[in-house]
Amino acid sequence: MIQRKLEPLGLSHMDIGQLCLRDRSPEDFLPGSTGFDEFSRIREEGLVRRYVMEVFPWTSPVALQVLNDGGIGDLVDGFIFYFNPLQRFASNALWQRIQEMNVPIIAMRTVCGDNVLNLRDVPGAAWQDYIQQRSVQVAPLFERSGIESWAEFCMRYVYSFDVVQASVGATSREENLSELLRHSETREAFPNNIKEELLALQSGWSEELDETAEPWSM
Repeated sequence: MIQRKLEPLGLSHMDIGQLCLRDRSPEDFLPGSTGFDEFSRIREEGLVRRYVMEVFPWTSPVALQVLNDGGIGDLVDGFIFYFNPLQRFASNALWQRIQEMNVPIIAMRTVCGDNVLNLRDVPGAAWQDYIQQRSVQVAPLFERSGIESWAEFCMRYVYSFDVVQASVGATSREENLSELLRHSETREAFPNNIKEELLALQSGWSEELDETAEPWSM
């Protein structure tokens, strides 16, 4: 199936494959399991060179168990999840272990869909109530930071963590894409006081909503 998907693109392999946790147990990613053997075979055949594990708040316990049981490195090379100033889709426990073990991550949904001021003030800009409510809390930090644009704020925030290897954003405007690319290359420092306040907010959000959310409700 992987080869069939690659052929229309003229590719012989994919550099990174995304492992999804839906309906899978931690054992599927540990040595000795059928899942581990199958994913390893695919890599040995050269179809996929590395694997990242997709994480959501409701699958964080599975990812954490894989991490604690030694599954990182044998098969899984890192994690991929939504990570921006308004969302951190890894539970507090998983996030802490990622930092302790210096596990690489790819940060998705870079700007969370729109400028934080629009998400706060424009009816309908925030597709979920919690996004609008968090924007009310984060907008003053953005304004206090002195950073010129929301895209720059977001990029500098996620890249202030050494574990972040890449970001995955989206935009419909060419000038916004150019800005995202520029800030991904420069890796400018992020104000530490603002970073600490954002970390405290995200920890609280994780406990209050994320970790108890119904799958796909966020």
